[in-house]
Amino acid sequence: MSAPPLGRRAVLERAIVELHAGRLAAADELLSGTLNDDPDDHDTLHLAGILRHEQRASAEAAQFIRAAIARWPAGDAALIGVWNNLGNVLLESGSLADAADAYRAGLALDPDAAHTWGNLAVLYRRMHRLDDAVAAARQAVRIEPASANGWFTLSRMLIESGAVPEGLRANAEAIARAPTDAFGREQVLRSLVLLGRRTEAAELYREWLRDDPDDPVARHQLAACEAVEPPARASDAYVETVFDQFAESFDAKLAMLDYRAPALVVGALAAARPEDTPWTVVADLGCGTGLVGLQLREKHRSHIGRLVGIDLSVGMLQRAARRGVYDDLFKVELVDFLRHEVGRFDLVVSADTLCYVGDLTEFADAVLAALRPAALLVFTTEAITDAENAMDWALTPTGRYAHRPAYLERVLREAGASSVDVRVEVLRMEAGEPVAGAVVIARARG
Repeated sequence: MSAPPLGRRAVLERAIVELHAGRLAAADELLSGTLNDDPDDHDTLHLAGILRHEQRASAEAAQFIRAAIARWPAGDAALIGVWNNLGNVLLESGSLADAADAYRAGLALDPDAAHTWGNLAVLYRRMHRLDDAVAAARQAVRIEPASANGWFTLSRMLIESGAVPEGLRANAEAIARAPTDAFGREQVLRSLVLLGRRTEAAELYREWLRDDPDDPVARHQLAACEAVEPPARASDAYVETVFDQFAESFDAKLAMLDYRAPALVVGALAAARPEDTPWTVVADLGCGTGLVGLQLREKHRSHIGRLVGIDLSVGMLQRAARRGVYDDLFKVELVDFLRHEVGRFDLVVSADTLCYVGDLTEFADAVLAALRPAALLVFTTEAITDAENAMDWALTPTGRYAHRPAYLERVLREAGASSVDVRVEVLRMEAGEPVAGAVVIARARG
């Protein structure tokens, strides 16, 4: 028998609370029970789709949301948001044409849905349809001229389409509306950097620092633009700020970049692990949202004992906790963590964390000391592949550090590694170009 309407509503409200808190299993149990009572309830189907998306089951998520749309009451204004959510799921899973259809279906119901126009602009950018992206972003700011996010989006689209002066004017409009929005501000300046317009970007970072002299993002990115005496590592404040801002959208953005670092780390272990050798205690340094931990549990489940994740971003740690794959999660800087864990780990992994550290001497000493005899270290970082560049490490215009493979081998051997293997691979795509990275496998002395 179906639950009474008030009872069902209470269950759905509780499921939303559990979903927002990251308690996915509890939300799943509530929604499954409601769907058993009424498999055609459109609200429950919609929430189940959002839940499946959080559980990284995007194909199933899209199926649930489509089923909700098919059953949604005609004329209900909330349907525009459901179409928007379907578009987001399809965009993040790489189904770009279907995502465009979903956004446009929503806009057919409400042509003044500024948020959907903004999402459509982002989608067109990913499809390399920059003229369409600009047109969609213009629609968003026409409908909501007070939205700083809309102006930041329009600014990026204009800059990347080559209309830099107009893009900078749009950026000024955005800053006037939200002078403390570091995330939107930096995304615009990153577009300038990726176009090679570092001088203009540097001037805007200096302007930002005149407004807020202590902003860690502006300070770090200005150093990256100027490339003069770069710091040996990104500050903790920079890492925390950037990744707290990205936490909710991190996995989706990486999917758009064909991000391979976690798969490269986990794949490297298959060849490096002696048959039937367990990893009793494993550390994931810079665990982020838990992409490496998830793959470790999936592909090496029988060999992984206790899995510990560390990160500086509370937002990232909250996302990682939702995956349910870590036994412990700690907010701590990685070298400080390792110095308190001497001789503890059978395996240490790290995907795209050391690209925020230039000089790896302290890290190498600390991580080799934290490994048990003959234990493994596997990590990625961005690679210096230019044969004419003799630098050990460099701060790139993107704000990340790159390392020369020979330097990686040397610094790990000097710290006590018995063997070091460095392979150059493609980590991801950025601005349509492959980003070269080093996949490093080192072993402690036995």
